[in-house]
Amino acid sequence: MTLPEGMVVRAHYVDEPVVNAFATLGGHIAVYRGLLERVPDENLLAMVVAHEIGHLQHRHPIRSLGRGVAFGAALTMLSASVGGQVADRVLGASGMLTLMTFSRAQEEQADDTALEALAAVYGHAGGALETFRLMREAARANGRSEPPKFLSTHPLTQARVDRLASAIARAGLRPDGPRAPIPAAVRSAIERDAKGRDPRRTG
Repeated sequence: MTLPEGMVVRAHYVDEPVVNAFATLGGHIAVYRGLLERVPDENLLAMVVAHEIGHLQHRHPIRSLGRGVAFGAALTMLSASVGGQVADRVLGASGMLTLMTFSRAQEEQADDTALEALAAVYGHAGGALETFRLMREAARANGRSEPPKFLSTHPLTQARVDRLASAIARAGLRPDGPRAPIPAAVRSAIERDAKGRDPRRTG
């Protein structure tokens, strides 16, 4: 993956049962134990990590921060002149929907970047689609369902899977191939962490 000059990615392991990962300012990405427990092979994990690096590569965290600061400043001015109630209505309606559209575009750009990286490393796109199905299953297992598209900052999972499947076909990529296992030492460390936690805290 081609990173901007001077950018260094720092990966962090978060010992919590959350099935997720994220990218943030300063070139940092974090992967939760809950995700590592569920990924069946390295390919799925690579798709997740490449997606988060894609956010960094395209400078999404800093752009999102800048957009939020500018929008917040505008709301502050509005609130000072006509009251906080009106500001709340603007934030809850057109303002938030505008920001969410942009956020979905960022997610799709990170998906595309991750797909290219996955195919470049493994010679096929195996793991790309399963990544988001895994996330959906984990959400359902926790009693959560996806919100309507206009209320979501991320593309809905099925639409995301369909979009990636189309991208794989258009690029002429092999949809699957040999999978690389998660290293045994990593699996052992994850299992150790999981067993060392009180189930009442991690469940």
